[in-house]
Amino acid sequence: MIEQFRLDFKRNFLTSFNVVILLAFALVLLSGFLNDLNSDVAINQSTTFTAIKSASATIQERIKGLNENPEENAEMLTAEKARLKYVQDMILLTAGPFDAQELNQLYLNYAKYNLQEIQAGRGESVVLLPFPDKELNVTETELKKDIALYEYLIAHQMAEVPSYFIKVPAIHYLTNTLLYRVPIFILLLFFCIQLAQLFTIDKHNGTSQLLNDAPTKKIKLLTSKIFTFFALTLPLFFIALGIVFLLNVSLYGLGQLDYPLIVSTGAESFQILTMANFLLLYLLLLLVILIFLATLSAFSSLFSGNFGVNLFVLVVPILLMQSGILASGFLRKIAKFLPSSYLEVGKFLIRTTPWPVGSLTTGLSVLLLSAALCYVLSALVLQKRQAL
Repeated sequence: MIEQFRLDFKRNFLTSFNVVILLAFALVLLSGFLNDLNSDVAINQSTTFTAIKSASATIQERIKGLNENPEENAEMLTAEKARLKYVQDMILLTAGPFDAQELNQLYLNYAKYNLQEIQAGRGESVVLLPFPDKELNVTETELKKDIALYEYLIAHQMAEVPSYFIKVPAIHYLTNTLLYRVPIFILLLFFCIQLAQLFTIDKHNGTSQLLNDAPTKKIKLLTSKIFTFFALTLPLFFIALGIVFLLNVSLYGLGQLDYPLIVSTGAESFQILTMANFLLLYLLLLLVILIFLATLSAFSSLFSGNFGVNLFVLVVPILLMQSGILASGFLRKIAKFLPSSYLEVGKFLIRTTPWPVGSLTTGLSVLLLSAALCYVLSALVLQKRQAL
């Protein structure tokens, strides 16, 4: 099989197809970087300031209404004025250059105040800061997440780097790109195109009979193509990541590997996941997903040598994920046992998929078992007919 792998790799290495795949990866991953080049970094502070002023305007409007009957609304007026004081302190700080730790402390104080309001049964009066990357869910759990975030940032002397910020350091850019900016569907589609091409090229070129006549076991020939896919395509993806990483490092710095992401672990529980761990887990899960897709492509190629058919078979589980059909009906009940449920890598890792999923171990197991099933079925088909 090693000799066959060398032949497959050599035959597919210097092709224009690989250049196209590399450029596709690089352009998609660089899209946010290129889009932000002509933007002024001052927009970061401006967006933050605008969100805080919006919250202030909402509170002031309430106070204006309550002042129409101040005696009857005395208790509510006191609460709203206290709330306004927190927000006005933020406005005064962010109106010009400011210390990041001071702002973290103000955010922390406001989150704690809002949590007290909810716990006192006054959740309907809470006014959240409408930042672009925040869902305005007035729940005890969400406020506890905010408190955990700002306590972590203060303890580690870090400035907050929201996902809506532009021109951010490399670690933050890669995390935000993989998590928010580039749909996983697009990245997986590029991998699927490469798989479909590798597994159908021999039948398309009429060279499959030469492989069938070779004395090598047919399952080894199929396995060789799987290894060829990983030897060719993973380096292309990592080269693209490297280009993006180096460009951001050269302009905006490295960033902080231990910067926190708040990850839900249950309806009312959460934990902190650092960006370094997120990126490592993302790449691990992506690797296992590609093993599943490679074995699925191999199995599909035994029944059709048509590029379009093979690509369609690979895209079906991705479409199940992309369409959101897993979030409703019967499929929702069995979602955690389906490989499609774990293809939305970023959302799965921070537990924001709209369908139920298992743990990381469960996800890896489902994908690997699905890959093993495809591989075993391929071996059985080849054993029976002795031809690719």
